[in-house]
Amino acid sequence: MYAKVLSDFMETENRIPICHRYDSAKFYKRKVEELSVNRDYWAPWLKEQFTYHAIHTVLNHPFLSIVGAQHTPNLAIPNTFWRRSSELALLHSTWIVRMIDMVVDKHVPLADPFFGHAAAIAATVHLYYCCSAAPRLKHKSNTDFAKCKRFLKRFIHSSTACGALVCFYLP
Repeated sequence: MYAKVLSDFMETENRIPICHRYDSAKFYKRKVEELSVNRDYWAPWLKEQFTYHAIHTVLNHPFLSIVGAQHTPNLAIPNTFWRRSSELALLHSTWIVRMIDMVVDKHVPLADPFFGHAAAIAATVHLYYCCSAAPRLKHKSNTDFAKCKRFLKRFIHSSTACGALVCFYLP
């Protein structure tokens, strides 16, 4: 099932014109004024970027692997799959944090609570890696988890779900 979902997702991804992809659009190089003037383009573009990385994060989330293994103890899944899957979850949750950094840096106003939910998805992966034995990964995950929480707080007034998530994440 995993392979089928991933295959279908890659097929959909291939339909996105090259000019709208991250490397071509160069959001990170755009000036604040340009982003503001062309908001009708950049808001959906950002939503697509967050969606893309959130889907990969959920699809490869370590919590899903743990729960799956607990409910199906005789399921023989190779260690290479577990390792690759958790690496992909970390990679894509880190991309969500990069997108958050760019949005914050460029003062892009986002009102759609979806962005808060994407941050919450990324936060769960970073929360998982906050317990890592590797000091650099642990530190980076703590930093990224904090960024996700701060970003999520932007949406508490427009989304009761985001408000509940903030309460869940705050100690």
